[in-house]
Amino acid sequence: MCPGSCLAYTGPFEDAEKCPTCDTPRYDQQKLAASRGKNKVGWLCQTIPLGPQLQAFFRARRTAAYMEYRTNYTRLLLAALRSAQPPGVVQMFEDIFSGSDYLDAVNRGDIKEHDIVVMMSIDGAQLYQSKQSDCWIYIWVILKLSPDQRYKKKFVLPGGFIPGPNKPKNIDSFLFPGMHHVAALQKEGLVVWDGSALERRRSDIYIAIASADSPGMAFINGLVGHHGGHGCRIYCGMKGRHKDGGTHYFPAALKPHNFTVDGCDHDDVNYRDSKQFRPDPARYQENLRKVEQSPNQTQYRLCRLATGIVRPSLFNGLSPRKFLGIPNCFAIDLMHLVAINIPEHLIELWQGSLYCEPTDDKRTWAWATLQGTVWKNHGKVVAATTPYFPSSFDRPIRNPAEKINSGFKAWEFLLYFFAVGPAVFRGVLPEVYWKHFCKLVYGIRILHQRKISIAQLKEAHIALITYVEEFEALYYQRREDRLHFVRQSIHLLVHVAPETFRLGPSTLYSQWMMERTIGNLGEEIRQPSNPFANLAERGLRRSRVNALKAMYPVYFDEEQAPPRNSVDLGNNYRLLRAQDNTDRPLRAHQEIGHALAALKT
Repeated sequence: MCPGSCLAYTGPFEDAEKCPTCDTPRYDQQKLAASRGKNKVGWLCQTIPLGPQLQAFFRARRTAAYMEYRTNYTRLLLAALRSAQPPGVVQMFEDIFSGSDYLDAVNRGDIKEHDIVVMMSIDGAQLYQSKQSDCWIYIWVILKLSPDQRYKKKFVLPGGFIPGPNKPKNIDSFLFPGMHHVAALQKEGLVVWDGSALERRRSDIYIAIASADSPGMAFINGLVGHHGGHGCRIYCGMKGRHKDGGTHYFPAALKPHNFTVDGCDHDDVNYRDSKQFRPDPARYQENLRKVEQSPNQTQYRLCRLATGIVRPSLFNGLSPRKFLGIPNCFAIDLMHLVAINIPEHLIELWQGSLYCEPTDDKRTWAWATLQGTVWKNHGKVVAATTPYFPSSFDRPIRNPAEKINSGFKAWEFLLYFFAVGPAVFRGVLPEVYWKHFCKLVYGIRILHQRKISIAQLKEAHIALITYVEEFEALYYQRREDRLHFVRQSIHLLVHVAPETFRLGPSTLYSQWMMERTIGNLGEEIRQPSNPFANLAERGLRRSRVNALKAMYPVYFDEEQAPPRNSVDLGNNYRLLRAQDNTDRPLRAHQEIGHALAALKT
């Protein structure tokens, strides 16, 4: 790879002697000269093939039995759909396999009984806050496992590591070895020994979903970024609008007053016309051909602007019947959307810290109330909710007035806005804006449920569409100088419920799992002098350990012994031993516990 992280010497760059981007030599010139051109020492990036890792998970009877979840779930769901009223309509969404795209692929015969369905996830990581240490990691998630198993550390498969410290200029060259390996498996099949059935089987690899945050998605889907004319990550077809003289597009449905900017002055967009907002593979392929057939650079720029496509995605090299297709396989990331992007945007609005054009006046921003003493008191109220959260909720919410600009976590934002938000913002925001915010909370809470009925999904969709429509009316108000209020994060709310119908609950393919993998791999690094090589080595060791655990599960049982001197009370309850240093009077429930313990003995 290029020492500046520009690209990897794979595919069309395999024989290059220097980086075509930065002109840096491929090999260490001192060692090359000392060895008279024989010792070609370069910089390496790590790729961990998917096939051998999957084979390990079928070797033992126990783990092979776990891998039957998808087949059993699909069989039961298809039987239920045949007897449902109306027939063929999913009534409850509880897994990715409830989604219409997966069921259509099964009915077409693209996904067969023993095929291995996987999800790819990619994200950038900063290993240390105090120094430049950016790198990229991608992983594979085995969707044949049940949701309560597939996201555990021992079942998450490292795919590859792209060293930093700079952002890669050509990420496809780094992904090429791993994706080429998957394409070969799709063509020839993967032979596994099924320890549950005690037989050899040939399975195909099917990629159902590719997940990433917004910067990562722009790398892998080949589309323009979120400021492009067609910046929607699911390629819905809605064109944005930019200000007069500007270059950044914003997905405003309502046309500004007296707006005549060429190419952006189209009529209002009706969000309730669902047909025009679906991802369309046929339209994508047609537009991709236009971009590829551009005769010169000028025509290419015009086609890129008109279509929103920058280049073909690496996923175009996969077998067409072995993945959901483009753009269908590129999913919405609910984590960054509702736990970072939307809360940060709303806080900027409510604090009045968002950029204000010279033609606008912040004194007219009736919603900007989180300022001064109001903001400080609000922060204290939020921090005071900490004792009321169960310990299972992990990190409590810190005082946002003190910590929101110093490492406020996504989980804190999620609890802040969508758990206690309706309570702590009541009386702080003007009533019309508070009621508007509650519609957002209502829709997002439904979409975070473990199981979502079709009726609840419709309610969430109506609530979120209403929220987006009223957002433009309340904040943007058809003013050209407020176009930047309408970001892609607001627009994506229109898609979350339909995407749940298409791909299943969006919490199951968000980036929570990717972020946790980055965290626990980063925690294992002990030598900060060479973090990228150490991280890749930890990932390789993780894949080897996971393979051993899968092949010999009897030696790696993770059932923990009960706490010392505790008493089993039945129904998954245990009475723990006394730990106080002083005598205290027993409360009523403690007396009952001791009485039950005495009966047990």
